[in-house]
Amino acid sequence: MQPNVPPVAPTRVNEFFKSVSDAFAVNRSNAALFFFIVLFFILAVFVYYKYIRVRPKEAAEPKKPQKPQFVAGTTVNRLIESLFTGETSPEYIALKNLTNYYIDKYIENSLDALTINALNTKYWELVLYIINQKFKNGTGNLLDIAFSEDEKKIIDFAYLSNNLIMSGGTFNENSLDESLRSENFIKDHDIKFYTITSWLSDSLNEFTSSYAIERLQLEFENLVSKISIASQEKEISLKTRKLLLYEISKQNAGKPFLKALMATSEKIDRIIDAYSFYKYKTESGFSMTKTELLEFVNIENFLINSLRNERREELKSIAYGERYNNELVSLETEIINKECLLLSLVSLKARCMTEVNKSVKCQKEASAQSNIEFLQSKIEYLKNTLGIVAKRNEIEPILFMTKKIYKKIPDTVFQIIAKFIEADPQVFKSKMTKSAGLPDILFVPGCGNGIYNVETNTLILPEFPIKDYNELVISALALYRWETDDEGNLKRSFHSLKCNKRLSFASLQQAFIKDYVLFVTREKDGGGGLDKEILDWFKFEIAPKKGEEIRIEVKPRAVSKEAKEAREMQQDPPEAETNDVGAIDAVLLQAVQESVETPSVQAAGEIPAEEIKAQADESVKEIQPAPAEIPADVKPVEPSGSDDQLKKELVFDKLKLLFKNNDLDENRVAVNFIDEKHNFNIEFKNLSVNEFEELVRMIYDNPKLREYLIDLYKKNIK
Repeated sequence: MQPNVPPVAPTRVNEFFKSVSDAFAVNRSNAALFFFIVLFFILAVFVYYKYIRVRPKEAAEPKKPQKPQFVAGTTVNRLIESLFTGETSPEYIALKNLTNYYIDKYIENSLDALTINALNTKYWELVLYIINQKFKNGTGNLLDIAFSEDEKKIIDFAYLSNNLIMSGGTFNENSLDESLRSENFIKDHDIKFYTITSWLSDSLNEFTSSYAIERLQLEFENLVSKISIASQEKEISLKTRKLLLYEISKQNAGKPFLKALMATSEKIDRIIDAYSFYKYKTESGFSMTKTELLEFVNIENFLINSLRNERREELKSIAYGERYNNELVSLETEIINKECLLLSLVSLKARCMTEVNKSVKCQKEASAQSNIEFLQSKIEYLKNTLGIVAKRNEIEPILFMTKKIYKKIPDTVFQIIAKFIEADPQVFKSKMTKSAGLPDILFVPGCGNGIYNVETNTLILPEFPIKDYNELVISALALYRWETDDEGNLKRSFHSLKCNKRLSFASLQQAFIKDYVLFVTREKDGGGGLDKEILDWFKFEIAPKKGEEIRIEVKPRAVSKEAKEAREMQQDPPEAETNDVGAIDAVLLQAVQESVETPSVQAAGEIPAEEIKAQADESVKEIQPAPAEIPADVKPVEPSGSDDQLKKELVFDKLKLLFKNNDLDENRVAVNFIDEKHNFNIEFKNLSVNEFEELVRMIYDNPKLREYLIDLYKKNIK
């Protein structure tokens, strides 16, 4: 018999399970529908991930540096070695060694930013070294500066070594001679162009007054010639007047009025010179005393006019008297004008002589140090300008030459400028252009689009374009158009467009240049690319009106016979008698030059002709320079000093780059090697307590720097 067990109250869990089972029992008929819904969901997920989903891009392989054709340290850098031939200064020998070192480093890794920055710095140091060497003794020609062919290659093209040219095949240095040479000009727009060396030479001539003396001497000779001609013309007028009076007296001899007529003419003769002097001072703007003014008014209004009236009355009684009187008045007026002209020319002659004396004195006081300081300021200007070019183009500057250059770049530039003038005939018709003249062109090493410098009225054009020469040149001309907008009407009109209203000044200028490039290169030829609103603005504000289109021609410049002969002599030098070894070298050199394929000249906007890709295992053989390419007098120079000294110079050079201080010396920072493993200590000298506290604070504020120092010294910085 079972005991009586009290009933157990149902729990909430039991109630939940019971409600679920009841729900399944009620919806048992919909189980198939739920099954198909789940199956469809799974199928949809599969199709999405298999066919529809956008696959993430595979991680791009890190960009590998372009493999050069040379092996670092295997060839002699002829250019640098010849530049430092006979140099004994430890400072300049260190410059040579460091330049060669960074060239080898760049060959090993052409993407190393520190190496690129270091080579850029070495380029400027080489330029300053060349300039300093020109005035080293201080006793040579201080009025002019001339550069050798190798120096021009370094300065004008930043060509430091043929090992740096990364393109396939061999590179011929002679191609640089043709790259910035031109015999053409734009009709009615004779724009001058300069390389850096020619620009430095012209600037120094202006600074030392060499050009001023030549100009003043020509002006002085011209004034002397004009004075002689004016004197002769005045004498002719005086003689003609005397002959006319003689003719009147001869025809009317014995008549009573003749004596009074001659007396009146003599009075006019005596006051002509005084009247001419006062008239010259009045027309030239010279200050005159009260007495001189009264005398001038008295002569002009009373004496001359009254005497001429008396003479006219006296001549009325004879035949042709009125005609005689008019001829005498005309001759006297001509004599007065010639006398005023003579006084003006004599004054200009005296002023010109004063300027000549000043220029001669300036030349006598010229010194090597003043020339060096002046040229250094010009180099600093170039550095800042190239920095602006890199900043505007948003690129890291690489000044040194790393690829083959085009031939006759100025001809391409002239063609683009002519095309620009046809699209915008008003570009060189502003008030600023009329006062300052057409802008000059300065070709600089490096890559980027051109800019315009208002202070020097110069178009700065890099030798290598980012895209093509069309964009390079038109960017500079568009900026010129922007800067020479006299009243600002063009800027305000462009800013008033709906798409430009919210742009800042800098953004508006960038948009203007970008749209200008598209308008000249594409819209003008129907290629399209601009919004309708902007295109309509260019057609209304910039483009020539219908029927006013112009055609600008680029013509060859006339070359003298002497210049042609000199050019032919340079291209085909006369054969010299040489020994057997020299003849063999010449044959080898000719064979090498004939085997080199010179890149073809491309039209503006095109990419250079495809370069031959050399195989890796054959590159070293192809690159080895022929024996004839290195002159016999240029021999490899062993690096001076020990390895420790060279490494010490390298450490110092990198510290200079870091601190941007070329004058850094051991009075501030000392580098000392402590063992044979080339471990060294860097000692910062003359560091104040405040400077040290600031250094520590910067380390604390930079977690990455702290972690690096912790790992380096295996200590905790607290």
